[in-house]
Amino acid sequence: MTKLPPLLNQQPPAFIGIGAMRCGTTWIAQRLREHPEIHIPADFKEIHYFDQFYKQGMEWYLANFSKTQPDQICGEFTPSYLRTESVRERIKQDLPQTKLIVSLREPAARAHSHHNFLQIRTDISPSFLEAIMDERYDILKAGLYGEQLSKWFHSFPPEQIHIILFDDIRDHPAKTISELYHFLGVDHEFLPPGLTHQENVRHGVHSLRLAGLMRGIRHLIRPHLISRQRLKRLGLFKLGKWINHVNSTPASATSQDNSGESFLQAYYQQDIELLESILGKDLSTWK
Repeated sequence: MTKLPPLLNQQPPAFIGIGAMRCGTTWIAQRLREHPEIHIPADFKEIHYFDQFYKQGMEWYLANFSKTQPDQICGEFTPSYLRTESVRERIKQDLPQTKLIVSLREPAARAHSHHNFLQIRTDISPSFLEAIMDERYDILKAGLYGEQLSKWFHSFPPEQIHIILFDDIRDHPAKTISELYHFLGVDHEFLPPGLTHQENVRHGVHSLRLAGLMRGIRHLIRPHLISRQRLKRLGLFKLGKWINHVNSTPASATSQDNSGESFLQAYYQQDIELLESILGKDLSTWK
């Protein structure tokens, strides 16, 4: 394991974004990054400590936030956390006071977005119905928010969990981010410059192999904090971003595959009703 410099008075993360995938977490993370009182690591929004790198230890985790200034709070977003049982137990044990941020999207729309996302990363079937039935990709279960959140609310008090709906990001971005700033205890009147900017916009790639290689490299260097800092000074992170940009293509215009809509409606019905009871919100537009 790489030897890390001693951490002097490094505060633990004040917040962790735990999900859900394809529900606007990149937009939220970027708007938090723009706030002068908040620090999120620049090159890795998703640290994956509590699911992939837990054996690295808490010192390694805190070292990811070493650039936090004395007048800032810090945090991270790893959207896979929401649906990973061991993560909830580990956060409860190690950071019981941290605030949790959850973004949710109508589950059928989330499933379509997830399928589109995977098509430029894997050999997943282009057929939506075939793809959601492929258990390797966990597309269906990722949208069972009621089942997942009920466990988190059992482990953490409700005042420690902030829920954001994707529709509110789209329709009321200023109000949505102001409420989040208020939840985190920072200046909630700050207006982020990228308020209406779309993040993580759907696109294609020229080469799946090259895209996979670049993701593999990022995964390999993620645990090595000192090496990451050196690579950044050499400009290799910028080179990686340039390669990804050159390899990207505009999203192809495809018609919506509605072959699984009736199945999704039935699949999510009960879970949406559970979520309504948890949140005390009317989600009839999701049914």
